[in-house]
Amino acid sequence: MIIKRKVGLLKFDFFYIKLSLCSLILYSHNIFSQQKNQETKAIDSLIEATNQVYMRYEFLPLIPLSQNILKKSEKIDYEKGLVYGNFYIANALVGIGKYKESNEYLQKSQAYRKYLEKDLMQSSRNYGLLGDNYLSLKLYSLSRKNFQMSIDELKKSKKRDRTIIRTESSTYLNIGELYKEMKKYDSAYYYIIKAKNLIRNLDAKDIEIEKNLIEIDLGFHHLEYKDQDSAKYYFNSAIRKSTLDVLVKIYAYEGLGNLYQKQKKYLEAEQSYLKAIDIIERYNYPIENFEIYKNLSQIYNLLGDSAKSENFLEQFNNNQDSLDLSKKVERDIIINDVLKIEKEIHQEENKRRMLYGGIAFGALVLIASLYVFYNFKKKSKKLVEEKESIALLKEDENKELKQKINEAFDEIITLAKTNNSSFWTRFQEVYPNFKDNFLAVSQDFKVGDLTFCAYVYLGFSSKEIADHTFKTLKTIENYRYNIRKKLSLVPDQDFNMAIKDIANRKLS
Repeated sequence: MIIKRKVGLLKFDFFYIKLSLCSLILYSHNIFSQQKNQETKAIDSLIEATNQVYMRYEFLPLIPLSQNILKKSEKIDYEKGLVYGNFYIANALVGIGKYKESNEYLQKSQAYRKYLEKDLMQSSRNYGLLGDNYLSLKLYSLSRKNFQMSIDELKKSKKRDRTIIRTESSTYLNIGELYKEMKKYDSAYYYIIKAKNLIRNLDAKDIEIEKNLIEIDLGFHHLEYKDQDSAKYYFNSAIRKSTLDVLVKIYAYEGLGNLYQKQKKYLEAEQSYLKAIDIIERYNYPIENFEIYKNLSQIYNLLGDSAKSENFLEQFNNNQDSLDLSKKVERDIIINDVLKIEKEIHQEENKRRMLYGGIAFGALVLIASLYVFYNFKKKSKKLVEEKESIALLKEDENKELKQKINEAFDEIITLAKTNNSSFWTRFQEVYPNFKDNFLAVSQDFKVGDLTFCAYVYLGFSSKEIADHTFKTLKTIENYRYNIRKKLSLVPDQDFNMAIKDIANRKLS
């Protein structure tokens, strides 16, 4: 009895110990979970605060803020914090021209694919920043590819909140900048307008910078097309509306300086450039565009101040040489990295192709070769005889037709240059399929649109069309933009080539 009692007591004690341990473990787990939850909330608050700095394009303050996010996130392995912290540092490094380091931090951010599959907006921003990197290094193909991937990520999102719309607009604006760098101004203008239309109805302070940057890009666009009144309007509008956005004011004053320099208003140009430089120096703002210093040097040279001219020229040369060398090194490193990755991908793809398609491809090639050889031998003799006969018949026809076309073409050119009212009528007589070809693409074409397309088809430039039709260059560019929309031309598609392609189609 005593032994049984002792065994019973031991069993009871052991059960009690197990229960206590489980309770302790559960309690500890709850305490840890609560603590971790508090820490993630604190990190989320840091991310939100840092995001406000990021949206104001303030690069230097981003680094210490982001490092704090990373430090706290690494302790608890918080993926969101690790994604955002690395992204913000990468963004800051782009702003100060350290593209290699920026790419390294972006790769760290991109490593958390499972999280990014849920946060499509941030995934889009990662690709967009890669696009910015490559654009700064003039790697246009890589830049365009990543900008498109940025847009594709946003398209996956089921929601269309203001953050998504704002990010999409910024990406389109960057694509516009890409095409401006490539001297494809029609495509650049297309994306600037696309960016503008996306946020047109968003009325809030948090998108003020984007709206101002769009106006600046429109200012530079009109300056390129010599519409100086419109350029001045957009630059002044951006300055007037901007508050704390330093980047906006730098670009706007630079644009005004360029405008006044073109107008030979050298004192006004000097004041605009100096305002831009004052902001750069006052806020210690990192820039890559040292053209301001070069332009100021030219201004002072024209004003007869050789000392200031030499001073600003020296600043330009020193900064630009340093930047160019840095970019070359960064560019070479990134190109080598990209080529290495692409080589590895291609090697894997080739292995798979060889494994699954080698035999089938070989058999297909053999059968196709035998078939082609048989038909070629059978038809070659007949084709040669037919070609010789046709060539003889068409030689005389072509001579006569060529003479008639040349006479008609000269007549049409004369009518176009003199803005003669019979131009469009005579053009249709010579090119009878022209109107129907365009209406087959879109029924929205009016006579004015078709007449403009006729000028383009005949090889007239935008400036020449403006001169001959007594219209402003801005009006002509609006024609081009509206017709691109009616034809549903993609941004990469050359406008003039598209017009000629449609005009030369054969009606079925």
